[in-house]
Amino acid sequence: MEFAAFTAGKDDDGKRLDRVLRAILDGRTANGRSADSSPAPAVNIFQALRKRLVRLNGSRAEPSTRVHEGDKIEIAGFLISGYGDGLIPLPAPAADLPPAPSLVPASTPRTRLEILFQNEDLLFINKPAGISVQPSAGGKESISRIVREEWESAGPHGSLSFTPAPLHRLDRYTSGVLAISRSARGAAWFSKAIQERTIRKFYLGICTGKLEGDALWEDRLTADSESSGSGFHTVRRTAEAGDKGSLARTQVHPVSQGRRGQNALTLVQYELLTGRKHQIRAQSALHGHPLAGDSAYGGANAGEGPSGGGHFFLHALAMEFPPDNPLSLPERIEAPLPEDFAKAVQFFPPQSLQNSPPGSIIYQ
Repeated sequence: MEFAAFTAGKDDDGKRLDRVLRAILDGRTANGRSADSSPAPAVNIFQALRKRLVRLNGSRAEPSTRVHEGDKIEIAGFLISGYGDGLIPLPAPAADLPPAPSLVPASTPRTRLEILFQNEDLLFINKPAGISVQPSAGGKESISRIVREEWESAGPHGSLSFTPAPLHRLDRYTSGVLAISRSARGAAWFSKAIQERTIRKFYLGICTGKLEGDALWEDRLTADSESSGSGFHTVRRTAEAGDKGSLARTQVHPVSQGRRGQNALTLVQYELLTGRKHQIRAQSALHGHPLAGDSAYGGANAGEGPSGGGHFFLHALAMEFPPDNPLSLPERIEAPLPEDFAKAVQFFPPQSLQNSPPGSIIYQ
């Protein structure tokens, strides 16, 4: 019987053997489907181990066995070559795996990812508006899918069980800085830093009305129990007694006042002090200044979007990191405004942008 050999990398170290095997067998199929687009049958990992169709360093091993960097995992060829199992053939394993190559911008004809910064642990892109971070039920293009396909096409890599993935969410129509893992070390550090609030996140948005003065918005939010029928759920301020909800805290700073027709607009810098679903959109509406064009939160009749297109403008402008961070990240990563957002800034007097108070975001 022929076996295909794989070498465990540093991101596989300490993981259970069954988890590593699942990543090898499932992670390299065509999105979990066989060549004819039918669902790919799952390999019974436990049965394969029991029948010695999988070997760890030449010997039989239990599913719970911990894998270490440099371990050799051998899998019976027919389990990965499609003979009766419907799995897509895997590329021939390399004897000595090279260092993971740099992830290049996606080459799909529809979406090309703008890279802001990358190293061996993390990748930061300027997410376009109009594309979801995670795959949707309709199978539409997503950042997660693009990144994974690029990673796999650039292989082999020094890890069997790790694939890059977005580390936080942005709404489909929100653009800007999005962090993506490139190693288990990077994912763990970023997630911990977000939890401990040592990463600062700044957004730029256009809201309706004249928002005057800096403010700290604090509200308890909860998911709305009713949806529009399309599966889209909004959030609302908690009102029921005993329903604590999730505390949402946002620091707001009006950058400039402008108008579109008869409608007053404010260009606002938001700093997220917590991370809740639709936080900026919901709190802007709760405080009487919904994002212009955000129909889900009552902004449709107050400007119909600064560009007249019926959509809102919200951009994840920048992330700031501790200067002594262990991943050698710069202190600030900033994403340029999308073209349509940059054009929308024309509704704000140039002199007001240039004369913004110290510490504000200035666009000329």
